[in-house]
Amino acid sequence: MSLTRFAHYRTSKISGAFSLAYGLGVPMLNHAALAGVAELQVASLFHDDGGLVERLNALAAAPGELEDVRRRMAAYPGFAVDVQLRRYAALAGTAADHTPRVTTSS
Repeated sequence: MSLTRFAHYRTSKISGAFSLAYGLGVPMLNHAALAGVAELQVASLFHDDGGLVERLNALAAAPGELEDVRRRMAAYPGFAVDVQLRRYAALAGTAADHTPRVTTSS
């Protein structure tokens, strides 16, 4: 996927997987073509064309690299819940100060 197509997808059709990863502090494995996206630099490890299996094997052998990404994510202010909520609200066209209410059934 070209970066232009990705930019369009990211702003109009993103599935929520990135936001979930950011919020839960789960490192992502993305293609190297996305390495120029600032938030993905913080939250991702990257692989090249044809290098996915090798990258996964390297991570299995040296999982400390995943911990490094988790630490970067935890320290990154852009992944704070309030920041992500404001971004989502802006994308959804709702008021930035809207706080969702969680209700539980009795």
